[in-house]
Amino acid sequence: MRDQFHVVTNHRVEFTGPDTASGTNYVFSEGHLEGGASFKAIALNEDTYARVGDGWRIGSRVISPLTPPEMGGFEA
Repeated sequence: MRDQFHVVTNHRVEFTGPDTASGTNYVFSEGHLEGGASFKAIALNEDTYARVGDGWRIGSRVISPLTPPEMGGFEA
């Protein structure tokens, strides 16, 4: 990868217990490979969270594409 970034936005979290939660967020990702190929993708993440020690961690994630991924310059 020459460069890549993710924009994650519109976080929604609902507590399902004192140490558990579920939530959603949207992600936009774009990147470029050294050879010139590139990609763009927009998706919805559906997560579960768990309190671990003194913080929170993602327990599971389901990623659902919202638009067809754009891929350019990749050879089949």
